[in-house]
Amino acid sequence: MAGIQQTGAQDTVAFDGFKQVDKTGNIAKSDDYRDRYQMLGAYTVIDPNGNQMRFTYASPGAAAYCHRNKKFAE
Repeated sequence: MAGIQQTGAQDTVAFDGFKQVDKTGNIAKSDDYRDRYQMLGAYTVIDPNGNQMRFTYASPGAAAYCHRNKKFAE
């Protein structure tokens, strides 16, 4: 069993997501994404070659924006 800990973004500086995408459209995550991004959850992919655990993160301020503006699925 895993515990759930809700956290908020630790950074108050405005986030520019375009800095994460190069000119050809490739997305890269920064080295400190685990410190700056809010973790939304984790899930397991059942795979015959080995099960994998995947983590979903929201860019800084995205979850708060969606919640504040009611832009989330219910």
